[in-house]
Amino acid sequence: MDDFKLISKQVIPNMDASATLFRHPSGFEVYYIDAKDEEAFFCYQFKTYPSSSNGVFHILEHTILSGSEKYPLRDPFSVVSRSSCNTYLNALTFPDKTLYPAASPLKKDLDNIFLIYSDAVFRPLLRKETFLAEGIRVKSNPPSFDGVVFNEMLPDSLSHESVVSSHSLRDLFPNTMYSFSSGGDAKCIATLTYEEYLASYDKYYHPSNGGLFLYGQNIDVDEKLEILSSYLKGVEKREKLPLYEKTIRWEKPREEICYSSSAEGDGRITVIVSILTALLNTSAFDRMFMSVIVDALLGSPSCPLYSALLESNLADDISSQSGMSGDFFEIPFLVGLTGVKSEKIEEAKSFIISALKSIAQKGLDKDLIEAAIRRQEFASREIPGGIPNGFRMLLRCSRSWVRGENIIEDLAPSVSIAKVRSAWQENPNIFNEFIERELVNNNHRLTLTVISDDKKASEDEKLLEKMAIEMVNEKTIADEKLFEAFISKPDSEDDKNKIPRLMLQDVPIKGNTIADEIIDSIIVQKQLTGGIIYFDCAIDLSDKSSEDLTYYSILSRELTVAGIVGEEKSLIHRSLRLLTGSLNFYLETGKNQDGSTRASLMIRMKVLKENLKSALTELFRLLTMCDISNIESVKSALNDIKTDFQENITYAATSFAASAAAASLSPSLSLGEDVMGIKAWQALSQMTVESAAKELGGLFESLKERGRYLIHLTLESSDSEYSINIVKEFLSKFKESNIVTPIDREITEKDSCIFYPLPVPVSYNAIALPSSIYGSKEEAAEEVLSAMLSAGALWDAVRTCSGAYGVEMIVDSLEGSIVIATYNDPNIKKTYETIESVINTFEIKEKDIENAKLSIIGRLLKPLAPSDRAIVGFRRHLYGITPELRAAFRSNILASSSSDIEESRNKIALQLRSSSKATLGSKETFEADGIALQPRVLIKV
Repeated sequence: MDDFKLISKQVIPNMDASATLFRHPSGFEVYYIDAKDEEAFFCYQFKTYPSSSNGVFHILEHTILSGSEKYPLRDPFSVVSRSSCNTYLNALTFPDKTLYPAASPLKKDLDNIFLIYSDAVFRPLLRKETFLAEGIRVKSNPPSFDGVVFNEMLPDSLSHESVVSSHSLRDLFPNTMYSFSSGGDAKCIATLTYEEYLASYDKYYHPSNGGLFLYGQNIDVDEKLEILSSYLKGVEKREKLPLYEKTIRWEKPREEICYSSSAEGDGRITVIVSILTALLNTSAFDRMFMSVIVDALLGSPSCPLYSALLESNLADDISSQSGMSGDFFEIPFLVGLTGVKSEKIEEAKSFIISALKSIAQKGLDKDLIEAAIRRQEFASREIPGGIPNGFRMLLRCSRSWVRGENIIEDLAPSVSIAKVRSAWQENPNIFNEFIERELVNNNHRLTLTVISDDKKASEDEKLLEKMAIEMVNEKTIADEKLFEAFISKPDSEDDKNKIPRLMLQDVPIKGNTIADEIIDSIIVQKQLTGGIIYFDCAIDLSDKSSEDLTYYSILSRELTVAGIVGEEKSLIHRSLRLLTGSLNFYLETGKNQDGSTRASLMIRMKVLKENLKSALTELFRLLTMCDISNIESVKSALNDIKTDFQENITYAATSFAASAAAASLSPSLSLGEDVMGIKAWQALSQMTVESAAKELGGLFESLKERGRYLIHLTLESSDSEYSINIVKEFLSKFKESNIVTPIDREITEKDSCIFYPLPVPVSYNAIALPSSIYGSKEEAAEEVLSAMLSAGALWDAVRTCSGAYGVEMIVDSLEGSIVIATYNDPNIKKTYETIESVINTFEIKEKDIENAKLSIIGRLLKPLAPSDRAIVGFRRHLYGITPELRAAFRSNILASSSSDIEESRNKIALQLRSSSKATLGSKETFEADGIALQPRVLIKV
């Protein structure tokens, strides 16, 4: 520890926390955030500047954690993930940095992970065999490429959204590191050599180029500095890598055309405008200022730029890439249209610019700016969920830290929000002037047109095939043999025993206890929320047919765009934006513990106590007086759903495959596929705006019936009495009705083996089986078996040996399903055969059983933010998940024996012979395999 010098210690404003900076003579820095948070966090960070799109830093990110001097296993990362109570464990490649983050609420657990990660970043083995497995290798028969990263990135240069996302940003930075894909382009990855890979580690992973971020109350800083000192002893300081300077600005705007692959008959076109502003991501003020601008212009369909684009009738929807990016030194602004007709391309290009000009001339409405600032203020008060708080803080300050700037304002967003508000008060035109200067009159502007082309995939495939043929030689054949020998040799028991691990006795056997109470038919959860009230509402639609529920999915979107009858349609939404931190509507289906199927229109609203009454008054008007049959609003909602599908079909292909495979297992899962899966998108694609408008008018009446409403409030104790009375008043306005009786449902999906083609060269496979009942001894054994396989034998066989990006086995006993799914998988038939073989043959060991139990119990320890606790508590009420059932689940997990797990394995092995399967992916692989899946056609939109 004496080697590290204390550089600074500062109090973080508006937080009970401080930030301390240490520096080693080697140049390595440590930032410690001392905060009262039981979820401790650390992250190694290295500046990694790509000079090509060969993906070397992405491959290093995968392989750094694939064996080190102290822990020479093939994959210590997967061993840690299955023998730990971590709440976050990852490695991530950004455009200009690589991060190795981890979090856990248990000190011993985090200490163990820290030892493994430290040895990995400072003493990795970087074996050639690992490079061939995780990165890129040439196969000789037939000539082709393989490797986990290669297969992961194959769809990236083909799928429409990936092409839009990458080129709209990277092409703003020509001749810089940002112009390259840090993740890698498959054609460039194929050219990377092992020697280049080693040289990149030596240059970019030197301690002078890295740092460690520590966060939380369970961190022994002195101990961590001592461990670091042992690795840094004798390391000489190198000259730091040069910092990225501002991009050379263009003298005039540019245009560009790119092509993506397409499904048969798709022909999708996106036109997007990217503008490089003068704002910097290293400035907390600049980031907050830009966030306010983006929210005011594009935050909802009622905002001026969003609404102008929707009402232009030039496209189906606004591009999901619209907004800002925090991944670069300078902040880009993007806005675009997707689903543009070919004859409307030029008109769309000019309209986007003219819409910005019009807004600059008219000026932003004061209420829009006020709402945008309030929402940022609201966010700064909220105790956030999702990723660990430590990781969120690192992402805020990472860029400033790297540049040697003060990070304190980055860590206290309330300070920059106050500065933005103050700047607006001093100059009421500051936002309008920015739009004029930076968005309208900025010559560093790229107008990108991305066109789907059904020849794109085959052209890329032919090029890669040609490259592989040319690259097969004695050396690559020798590498093949090296790789095969490597994956066929298991890790030794001695090496496995070197990994520090938890024991079950180290872990508190508890779950997240959520104490709800029912007061006057309202479910209330009292906790510290930072003064925020979380209003969750379920409108029971369990008596509606699957066809009706498809229309309600449209209705859930329409509630965000349609106005009140007789009013200008944006008024209600602008009012709600002023009054709330957020308001969302979505459809949800699930199985109750009594076996019936529940369908609900869910409403999630975040609001401050002083705005609750006004917000619920406006919500009531929206739910009872909305102009739901307005043709333009229905069209906007339908297009929004179609665009969502197009943009997510590849990114979320594993989820779609899992839903399709499980649909034949139960009425509840069948309904989920009918209403939210591919079958839903197919039904919606055939629907006309006029027919939808006609149906929606009648279905809307159900929202006015009080008997359908169940409300959950999460709030501070001091706010409960007032808030309950306000909610009771809200409910009293609806007309009286009976409580809903769920209808009996049937399984509508008869095919149990399905294939949908995607215009990508990899596949997404899913197998679905029935699970045992939640809370039963048998279900607990299935959970343990799943945890053992996901990070063990299945992972080794499907990922390490066969090149898929990942595989997981998930037991959802509440729904009655077990799903085994793979993603970015070069195989279909081979994968299904591998899964069956692994389950039939893998060895059940006591140590693996204990590790699996640790990982399951660890999931129950993850701290929940108030918003997460609110929805978890509400869902437990909705679906009848009692404390007794949850206690039985924990007890049965701990009691599961090797014989219980053997029984589960035998049962699942038998079920696999008649299991449901679904694959989304490569048509060529499907046809070559000749596998017995029923081919279907994705919707053409």
